[in-house]
Amino acid sequence: MLTCATSLADTPHRLGARFCALNNAHALDAQYRTIASSGLIQMVEPIIKMNDAYLARYPDDKSPLGDGLGLTGVADHARCEVGKAAGKGARRQLDVTYRIDDKHDAGASRKPWSDRLMLVNEDGQWKVDDIRYASGGTLRQFLLMNRKALQRDLAVK
Repeated sequence: MLTCATSLADTPHRLGARFCALNNAHALDAQYRTIASSGLIQMVEPIIKMNDAYLARYPDDKSPLGDGLGLTGVADHARCEVGKAAGKGARRQLDVTYRIDDKHDAGASRKPWSDRLMLVNEDGQWKVDDIRYASGGTLRQFLLMNRKALQRDLAVK
C-alpha cells in the first residue's frame, strides 16, 4: 500500500505535477524541501541563512534572493504545466512549460517557455536536483552566484 508521502513523487511526472502545483499556488519557495534532492537542500540551506543575515544587516535593501530561490527561470509568476520526460535509470529530465496568465499580467506578450527539471531518484522518490533554465544557465549556477554575492556583501563592515 502506498502512503500519501510515497505517492507524491514516485514517478517523474508526479514530481512534476507537485512542482507545478506548488508553483501555481505561489508556494514553491516555501515548500521546496518537499521536492528537492538532499544535495540541493544542502546547497540551499546555508544560502538561505546568509540571505537572512543580509536582510538583518540591510533591512531596507533587496537581498540577492529578493525574487526567490530561482526555482523558475524568471521572477515573474507564470502558470506551470508538466511536459515531456526523458532519460533512464536514477537520473531523469522533465520539462515544465510556463505561461504568463494574462489575467495577472495584461501587458505580457511572452510566448510559453520550458525549463528542464534535472531529477534524481532518492530512496524510490524522484527529487529535483537542478533546473536548466530555458534562458540559459542552471539553478545551481544561480545559487552559487548569489552565495558569492552574499559572502561579499556580508564581509563588508
